[in-house]
Amino acid sequence: VYKRQVLNRYVFFLRNHSVFHTLPPRELRSCLYYALDKYPYSYILLSLFLESEMRSLIAGRIRRFFDESLPKVTSPIVWLFAIRSETRKGTTNRIRNLFERALARDSSVHRCIVLWIYYINLELSRGDIEKAKGVFYRALSTVPWSKNVWLLSVLKLRLTFTSTELHDILQKMSEKEIRMRITPP
Repeated sequence: VYKRQVLNRYVFFLRNHSVFHTLPPRELRSCLYYALDKYPYSYILLSLFLESEMRSLIAGRIRRFFDESLPKVTSPIVWLFAIRSETRKGTTNRIRNLFERALARDSSVHRCIVLWIYYINLELSRGDIEKAKGVFYRALSTVPWSKNVWLLSVLKLRLTFTSTELHDILQKMSEKEIRMRITPP
């Protein structure tokens, strides 16, 4: 624990030093690569990595890093950071590919509710209603215990469902004893 804290402090020191003084970017980059090699699931180090690399105009470095590290990880944190970096500079197909790769992985990533909700929201923001519905049904089959996923049908996808589909979803929610409060009109 102490080694990780010391390494985090050192990276913060280098980042702050690079803001106020001249420091070659490769110094911070090499330190971040070393730290992420030791602690690949550290959201602090991953956010510092993205922050420093987003200032650079070279998008390939971020992609290369995640392409090398994603096959080795079992945590959804790294997948979320990879998807976040692609949403800023990537194409829709590349973002969808990352989601599909993440959700086809082992159970620890495959059952991450945040990934499913993020994927549904991405499809909705892109205006692809049918894909959003497809992802929603896949999420229900994968994480049926998640009230947040069920509530997406009522909160965000309500207008995309027919009345019979929405009735079936609400009936399934009551069967699974997922309660929600509805204010009367």
